[in-house]
Amino acid sequence: MNAKDQLILIVDLDAHFREVLYNFLLSAGYERVDSAESYNNALEKTRETEYDVVLLDAGSSPRAGLEAADSIAASSPKAKVVLMVGCQKQKELDHDAGSGADYQYLIKAAFAQNLLYLLEKSD
Repeated sequence: MNAKDQLILIVDLDAHFREVLYNFLLSAGYERVDSAESYNNALEKTRETEYDVVLLDAGSSPRAGLEAADSIAASSPKAKVVLMVGCQKQKELDHDAGSGADYQYLIKAAFAQNLLYLLEKSD
């Protein structure tokens, strides 16, 4: 599959950031982009649709972000779940990681320079 044909779900509580990321992906040639404003909404969507990539904001509570990632990964096992974190929250996520899942992390402050690489690299 061509990387730009991936079905991508953006999950972020911040409507402005969701819109910026959505428009960034569209401008980069990704046409199959969806969004969710909450973890519950994302879980509903992943139960109905098989996404290729879920870009999930870890939020202010890394533990809640990891729990949401685990639930989404369980409901959509083929999806690559990428946790978007703030610089200060990455250490907390590393500390709280105990699910055994191997998630990729994307620092929100540097997302533009790293996101396209992450989406296009082969597994």
